[in-house]
Amino acid sequence: MGINAQQGYDLSNIRPIALLETFRKCVTKVFITRLEKIIRENNLLEGPNYAGLRGDSTENPIHVLSMIIEEAKEKNKELWLILQDMRKAFDSVSLDSLRLALQRIKVPALSQKFILELFDKRQTKIITALGLTEAITAGDGIEQGEVISPLIWRIFYDPLLTRIKKDPSLGYEIEVTWQPRLEEKTKEIQKVRQAVVAFADDTTWIAKTKEQIEKTIKIAEEFFSFNDIQINPTKSKLIILNSKESIKDQKILVGRQEIYPTKEKELVRFLGI
Repeated sequence: MGINAQQGYDLSNIRPIALLETFRKCVTKVFITRLEKIIRENNLLEGPNYAGLRGDSTENPIHVLSMIIEEAKEKNKELWLILQDMRKAFDSVSLDSLRLALQRIKVPALSQKFILELFDKRQTKIITALGLTEAITAGDGIEQGEVISPLIWRIFYDPLLTRIKKDPSLGYEIEVTWQPRLEEKTKEIQKVRQAVVAFADDTTWIAKTKEQIEKTIKIAEEFFSFNDIQINPTKSKLIILNSKESIKDQKILVGRQEIYPTKEKELVRFLGI
């Protein structure tokens, strides 16, 4: 862990490394492997989050977002994207809300208790040059380096993503015309609607109009406010293609701060790409 003058010597700008007991990591690995298998085989998490389950990777959300952008360019369709940045998302997980999220997918009561007691009133010490400090009781949140944390975050975040996904008034619609049988000339049109893609806490909201993206942000902010999760507007990015709005209206209000679209040749990083 390091801090320098450029960070203003502000502890909120750093993330310490958590060292966890080996036995704890082994036990949680066995537990989460069994829980993950049940969730995956029964498709219990419907939100388009591509992290936390076996076989997930950044490849899928990157391809989905790339396909949407290419289609909007090719067909000259309006597209609004917000690449959202959260402030220490895992540290903001409310255990009360996590309990409700676990109940939502019907995790057994004993398993719920095991998960919640991993993080409830956990004790931590800080390694200094003079030795260990006295034990400190941590607040709400889950350890970022914990084996179980990626899946726990996905369970916690799934209600919001599912709510956005299932709202037919939200999202960008992709249309594909194809010929299902080569021997016939009949063509079919297949439509797919996408309102959000996420990888863990990296979230991209997708809409076809300014009105849509504002509605999406409003729903998301209710979830974040309820769970005391802070969004960082200064690091969030707005991308607009083929907008029908005037230049002065090409902006979005996130929290209390206005976000303006990125410039035409400005690079935006999405999951390392």
